[in-house]
Amino acid sequence: MALSGRCVVLFRPLRVVKVLTTAQRKTSHQNTVIPQKKIQHKFSNHLTTTVAKFSTKVLTEIEANEIRNNQNQCWNCGQKLSLMSKNFCENCESILPLAQDENYFSLLAIKKDFRVSLNELQFNFKKFQILLHPDKYTLKSETERNISETVSSFINKAYFTLLKPLSRGIYLLELHGEYMTEDVNSDDPEFLMEILSLNEQIAESDSIPEKRKVFNDVKLIVDDLTIKIAESFHGEDIQKAKQHLISYKYYDNILQKLKEMLPPV
Repeated sequence: MALSGRCVVLFRPLRVVKVLTTAQRKTSHQNTVIPQKKIQHKFSNHLTTTVAKFSTKVLTEIEANEIRNNQNQCWNCGQKLSLMSKNFCENCESILPLAQDENYFSLLAIKKDFRVSLNELQFNFKKFQILLHPDKYTLKSETERNISETVSSFINKAYFTLLKPLSRGIYLLELHGEYMTEDVNSDDPEFLMEILSLNEQIAESDSIPEKRKVFNDVKLIVDDLTIKIAESFHGEDIQKAKQHLISYKYYDNILQKLKEMLPPV
């Protein structure tokens, strides 16, 4: 068919919309509403089950610690702790507060002795660093974050204490009920004169080789004292170990002073 020059406009058929009265809308709504009693009953059952399974009480770190140490239970799930549940609950894998009888050696799974394997110590410490990394606890509860921070701080202190012979020996003394403060001094006049002489020799000498020789001589004395301290602890002679540790402290101070004066080898 030939079209003229007129513009032809096409319209889509209009959809018929049924307009409901107010009364009809109310009736329609009543027919589609789910009975409220059924909803409430269903929700009530779900809520009861949830509350029965999980406690809604938020525990503090102190309360969690009391549950672990007084009741021997996991603070999070209530599971009875076995001997294997040392740092983490076997059931819910939550971190546990420190046990009351925990010490630096037991925490890092190191034998309680002056002689320690530094490789084993470093390996166990790094393992804990991975397990207690802060990123692992960003989405945990405040209680678990606080516990992890406390345990992590204790582990750091344990590692750096056991890492060095002097601090390790002093800590062992404490575990045996003996204490050695930082200001403890030797009461042996002859020994004190020897230490004074070494300090004067270091102060008066400008020779690097001479200071290096003093360093090597003192290092031999420290190594010998290390053996004597280990033997004393092994033989349960705590007083002897303490005497050797006091001597060790004086010689170790000299070594540290010389390390700052001498160039790296």
